[in-house]
Amino acid sequence: GKLYLHLSLRRNKMGKTLLDAMISEGLATYYEEHWNGEYTESKWGHALNRAQLQDEWHQAQHELNSVSYNYQDWFFGTGVNHPVWTGYSLGTAIIQAYFQRHAGAKMAEVVKMPSKKILKESGYNN
Repeated sequence: GKLYLHLSLRRNKMGKTLLDAMISEGLATYYEEHWNGEYTESKWGHALNRAQLQDEWHQAQHELNSVSYNYQDWFFGTGVNHPVWTGYSLGTAIIQAYFQRHAGAKMAEVVKMPSKKILKESGYNN
């Protein structure tokens, strides 16, 4: 429906920053995991342990606003820099933090918000 269209549009925006990509994939993963009100954990959304999440988030700070980051490396671990599914796991962690803080938030509204606002309001690692 309409929500899926918003997720798709968000995912396919050209000139996305690393943060945009993480938030887009995190929203899509969270949505899929909570489909029909039943929680089903995905492998890609939870591929890293707590220490890895912290380490990768620290590394990501240098590239969050970049549009020339290596998508394949961040999301699929094709290089030697990041474990497989790092971008998905970080994005999912940010979105989980957001919804924990804003329990009544509607996904249809959140998908329209700027990535930086979602990150700030998630309180993730701040």
